[in-house]
Amino acid sequence: MLAILMISYIQPFEDGNKRTSTIIENAILLAYELFPLSFRNVDEGIYKEGTLLFCEQNNLSLFKAIFIEQCEFSVSQQVYSWGTNSFWILPIMLDLVYV
Repeated sequence: MLAILMISYIQPFEDGNKRTSTIIENAILLAYELFPLSFRNVDEGIYKEGTLLFCEQNNLSLFKAIFIEQCEFSVSQQVYSWGTNSFWILPIMLDLVYV
């Protein structure tokens, strides 16, 4: 979660910061054998609002809620796709939020 927010905060590239931060975030999750996140079902306005809230006020609350929602969505989609019982991964992914 912080990988996305910090890249959005420092804006190291002229273009592609959101894509880059998502790739880095997913690389971190995959390195720990966790499901990647896509944010494909998140309203773009809410996503931007959560990012701006962090960048302008150091407030993680909205983006944290989005991240948790996406962890749950990712696990449910992967379980559906793979037909396995991988719900044990969700608590591990959510622990990343509370570290």
